[in-house]
Amino acid sequence: MDVVRLSQQSPHKDESDITTDVTVNTMISQPTDGTIIAIDPDIPVSQQALKLAANNVNQQRADHIIWYLNGKEISRENPYYLPITTGKFTLELFSIDGRKLDEVHFSVRGIR
Repeated sequence: MDVVRLSQQSPHKDESDITTDVTVNTMISQPTDGTIIAIDPDIPVSQQALKLAANNVNQQRADHIIWYLNGKEISRENPYYLPITTGKFTLELFSIDGRKLDEVHFSVRGIR
């Protein structure tokens, strides 16, 4: 579990400044481990994408995560829409300070 410490300076500040100590279990919510995806033959591949999403990451904290696909950084957005391609993949989620938060494996099958 990650502990995110934020401080409350004034009750009159905007919402982004109002926080308390929060324990957050940030995990990959999409795709789930072991997911098998099939490319839809009726939709151009260029128009297909896989949604990557992490739970417990709000808009203000979305820039504090890093997505890696097969060891290569691909995004710092949450959610992120990954252009679809066939293969077997390892998706990792890291905190901005380099802590590994979660990992899932998935595969994408092509048109038969």
